[in-house]
Amino acid sequence: MTIDWWRRNWLTLTLTAVGVGAAVGAFVIGIQAGAASGLRQVLLVTAGAVLTGLGIVVAALESYRRERARRSAEQVAEAAQESLMLTLNGTLAPITSYLGELAVTRDKSDRRLLVGQVLQAAVDAAVRLTSPNARSTYYEYDPGHNVLTRVVWGGRSSQPRERFLPGTDDGDLVLGLVRSGDMVFVRDIDAETTVLPRSDYRTLIAVTVTAGPARLGLLTVDSLMPGELTEIDKELVRVLGNLLAGGIAQV
Repeated sequence: MTIDWWRRNWLTLTLTAVGVGAAVGAFVIGIQAGAASGLRQVLLVTAGAVLTGLGIVVAALESYRRERARRSAEQVAEAAQESLMLTLNGTLAPITSYLGELAVTRDKSDRRLLVGQVLQAAVDAAVRLTSPNARSTYYEYDPGHNVLTRVVWGGRSSQPRERFLPGTDDGDLVLGLVRSGDMVFVRDIDAETTVLPRSDYRTLIAVTVTAGPARLGLLTVDSLMPGELTEIDKELVRVLGNLLAGGIAQV
């Protein structure tokens, strides 16, 4: 047991020791009181009652501490959930607002401008909802030339790759992912045996943006260290990809 463990648990251990000591003391005194008489018996009975009461108080105090800790943990969980909901609402609100405008806008140039705003809002949301070290990029897919080209990005300052071209190991891998309409989550790129894009990141989520059979592009989120992206982040990026598909398909 470490010193930190003793520091965290010293009060519980102390209360337990006092409670056990009080119970044992009351038991011993009770035996002695039975064989005593007069004033000595009265004093022993009184001492036994005090120790019994002390044991009850200690047990009640420990029960209270545990209940308070449980309630505190529940309050922390509720606060975290509330914070997540507020963050989700705040980050998704611009996207849904632009999508609403897009649905009622008829001018083609205005619609393209709104789609660009949706794309930027989506990569910004991906960064805000995942890791402080995250970077998110949207690549547009050109099926005629089988090329992915960077459109927008957000997050940390280093620029992401500009495009993925066929005929290269990592380009063929990523383009194959888009053509299949699939997604990928790599926890640690250095531990992955498959050829992957190598850059200044160690964990990656990539989601194909699709509208029916059409492959529109690729939404990616990467971060610097393994473990900074999770399964929850993967689902969040999937949702953002679906929102993007609803916007891009209207142009």
